[in-house]
Amino acid sequence: MAITASVAVNPSTVTAQQTVAVTLTVNNSAGTAVLVTGIQPLCYPTLNQPDGPSGAVGLPALGPGMTVSIPASGSLTFSWGMNLFSPQGGYAFQGGNSLIYVIGATVYTSDGSVTTATTANVTVNHFP
Repeated sequence: MAITASVAVNPSTVTAQQTVAVTLTVNNSAGTAVLVTGIQPLCYPTLNQPDGPSGAVGLPALGPGMTVSIPASGSLTFSWGMNLFSPQGGYAFQGGNSLIYVIGATVYTSDGSVTTATTANVTVNHFP
């Protein structure tokens, strides 16, 4: 199986608590269809924050027990939203007036394969 995946975000710079649209594109270069059984969104700051990232991470439209077929030599896109906040403590403001979050996803398929998507960055400005 030859699955690749990549994440894109829009917009790539926001003020804290603005929604970011995330699009995951999964490509199948194999000669047969592939079943996607799960997608796990990922979100973490590039700055080492002891308090961790703060935000509401949406989920792609792929519920438990559902599978989605990606045709041979085809691709599918999955979308969800994220609402990223400013960190609330620790070393939150050592990085200046903004924080960069890495947005990604892990794709699981019916044969047990796990694919990590290439990531995209979102800059979250603490103050407008």
